[in-house]
Amino acid sequence: MKDYKKILVVDDDKSILLFFENFLTAQNYEVLTASDGNEALQKYSESGADLVISDMIMEGMTGIELFDKLQTFDQEIMFLLLTGYPSIDTAVQSIKKGVYDYITKPFNIDDLKMRIERALEMQSLKRRLKKTRGLIFGLMFSIPLWLFLGFVLTLFFYKK
Repeated sequence: MKDYKKILVVDDDKSILLFFENFLTAQNYEVLTASDGNEALQKYSESGADLVISDMIMEGMTGIELFDKLQTFDQEIMFLLLTGYPSIDTAVQSIKKGVYDYITKPFNIDDLKMRIERALEMQSLKRRLKKTRGLIFGLMFSIPLWLFLGFVLTLFFYKK
């Protein structure tokens, strides 16, 4: 059973937003929608999201610009970029910036579902790795401290 995840979808095409809202809700995701980058920034800052799916070309702010601004909230944001005007240069540029995946319109439903699941799984793995690193970091400092304390206590009790 999959975790209940929140996905923010950003597109200036209302029919695309409606499709994603219906499709993702049927997949048991909580869905937020925004029709432009500014609305997306507001919704993300208010309630966050586990994944952002955004159109590349929108009025006022491109998907790449939105990604850059969202990174101020979360450096490890999971972001899928949609475009109806694919180019290798744009795909390479977006992936180099840190966008997780690049999807061309029209998209295959099964492929879209797989990419969303893969992005959410990657995010989950990153979060677990971050927690594990924190635990390891804590152990690296606490073990020598406990060894030192044990040594001091041993000396203290040994003298008696």
